[in-house]
Amino acid sequence: MKYVFRLSLAFVFICTSMSIKAQHREIGAMSNAAMGFMYGPMYDIRPVLKWGAKFESVHRLRVDRTYLNFANYQGVGYVNLSTGIYLGHEWRKSINDKLFFTHGPEIGTFYSLGTNYLSISPSTRYLFGALYRINEQFVISIETPLNFALNFSKSQGVWNGNSMSLGMFTESNLLTLAYTIKPKK
Repeated sequence: MKYVFRLSLAFVFICTSMSIKAQHREIGAMSNAAMGFMYGPMYDIRPVLKWGAKFESVHRLRVDRTYLNFANYQGVGYVNLSTGIYLGHEWRKSINDKLFFTHGPEIGTFYSLGTNYLSISPSTRYLFGALYRINEQFVISIETPLNFALNFSKSQGVWNGNSMSLGMFTESNLLTLAYTIKPKK
């Protein structure tokens, strides 16, 4: 747990220091687009930070679903902590002055820790999508991932489960609304 926390802090520190020097920066919210309007995007929002030398090529850092649960079942308390962090790059190819084709790789992991359970799910994705530039400050995009993921699980102190998946359009599309932070002159 301490290792994952320290690794996450290192990622955030490196990416933040790089973003300070960037000419183009965006901060936004990402959600699963296919979950439905009243359930998904409104209740499944994740932060995303994008930065780069120019609008057409940006690095991206996103934090996946992060939550802490506590349940009491028949007098026994159960705790669950889950979080994920992903780092990638996004290229934007202009179709016209407002619409862009986007694509790029992303690598990261999702980590879940429970009372007697541990799950680590490293994955790599290649995202394809479209980005619409609403105005100079706001962009909206939708992306679909091609993914390769592994999962390692430990229950009752024993590593007893692992899996591998390779998917083409098997994960939900990602919907992002971002605000462009103008550099100070």
